[in-house]
Amino acid sequence: MRRPAVLAVFAALLVAFLAARTYRLTSLPIFIDESLHLFWAQRVRDDLALDRPLRDGKPLQALVTAFIVPGAGDPLWAGRFTSVLVGAVGLWATWRIGRRLFDEPTGLAAAALYLACPFTLFYDRMALSDVYLSTSAALTLLASIAVVRDPRPRNGVGLGLALAACVWSKVPGLMLAPLPLAAAFLLPPRRPGLWRALAVAYAVAAALAAYPAWFFLARSGQIHKAAGVEEDVEMSHLVVDNLGDAVRWLWAYWTWPVTLAGLGGVVLGVVKRRGAELLLAAASLSPVAAFVTLSFYWYPRYILFATVPFLVLAARTFVLLAERAARLSGRPPVWLAALLAVALVPAVRFDAALLADPVRAPLPRLERFQYVDGFSSGYGCPEAVAWLTKELARDPGRVTVAAETPGRRTLFLCLRTYFMDEPRAELRWLDPNEPVGRRMLLERAAVHPTFVVTGSKEAAGNRFDPLGGVLVAQWRKPNGTLAGELYRVDGRPESGTGPEGPP
Repeated sequence: MRRPAVLAVFAALLVAFLAARTYRLTSLPIFIDESLHLFWAQRVRDDLALDRPLRDGKPLQALVTAFIVPGAGDPLWAGRFTSVLVGAVGLWATWRIGRRLFDEPTGLAAAALYLACPFTLFYDRMALSDVYLSTSAALTLLASIAVVRDPRPRNGVGLGLALAACVWSKVPGLMLAPLPLAAAFLLPPRRPGLWRALAVAYAVAAALAAYPAWFFLARSGQIHKAAGVEEDVEMSHLVVDNLGDAVRWLWAYWTWPVTLAGLGGVVLGVVKRRGAELLLAAASLSPVAAFVTLSFYWYPRYILFATVPFLVLAARTFVLLAERAARLSGRPPVWLAALLAVALVPAVRFDAALLADPVRAPLPRLERFQYVDGFSSGYGCPEAVAWLTKELARDPGRVTVAAETPGRRTLFLCLRTYFMDEPRAELRWLDPNEPVGRRMLLERAAVHPTFVVTGSKEAAGNRFDPLGGVLVAQWRKPNGTLAGELYRVDGRPESGTGPEGPP
């Protein structure tokens, strides 16, 4: 294909990407982790408070969104749109990896697979750090190829920046550190200056990533928790269960035609000893194997960054099949387009459901629990935001919204994110069942509208009677489970009670 035609096809894919990724971008309500990450952005903007993102092992997203989310009319849309832009870089990297390792048709086919892949579509539209790691991992693979093919020190610097971005995205990005060495061994010939360029890359990466990696490993207990260090588990059973989870998740998210094509590329690389295919196999399957072997608590998004190299593998298989068919009947571009059209039918069906109504999408069970039916999903939040926004519009003064503590945090955290730039909205953690909490709420209710929000699956009933609580709104998840309730504190507790509770 001539270069103008290639650029035109990629431009069309990019336009389709932006259209699909931004269509009804907030149709899935805010997820609890999104609420935390977006709130961190405000703290980073206000006082460069990076302690929490560093302890969570994902400071890059907080730094990027600090320039976009605070002050936005809809912080969720702004945060998710930022992820869309990061995903667009991942689309570009997928195209470049395919054409640098193989040829133009493979690069464009890989980009088309990225565009339609339900895994990338879903997470490119979420304000989570996983798309940052996925794109950084793709850039690391692309930079590794560039260093092997042209081992100049400046290419080594670019590779070092990509490796550091992996760690800044999510500290588990450390497992990508061997990827440049794998490229050096699997993509001959080894040109003069290769080891010097790799040394430059690792030096740059170490200088930039050592502190966030140390901070996370020293101050966070997440590694112990994720690995189940303190749990009494049978490792052989755990690995079998994890492998079953990984197969089900990837079969659903990569879809079965693409999964079979990618595995075909792995087999081809092993049988034919083709370095390019073996590199892609290592880049895609090694992270999956690591999480399957070592994880006690894990989620599908943890292995999102294995997707780009696997899609390039699948694209290569489709191109080779199209070339074989063309040798028999001619017209190779037609065969490749036909193969992709057929292979992407399951993906397009999944995508259509995601875009129209995420509740109808065939999400893996754990994903449905996280984002739709479980405590961590944000259903009820859009309605709560709309209700409180109207309340603020009616009353020019201050409004207080308190959340029970302890209790389910999702609805309150989501509200806190939406109102983080609204000085008239005071959101507080209080325990209305304790004397101090009751007194504070009653004092506020005497001067301005005051509410208590709950996130329990069970209705509060008469729990807020000592506050004179009146139920004003109730919201449910798509499966009918209670998502939350909103009670107005009218400042007139029931007879026989006072700020300190019943006598």
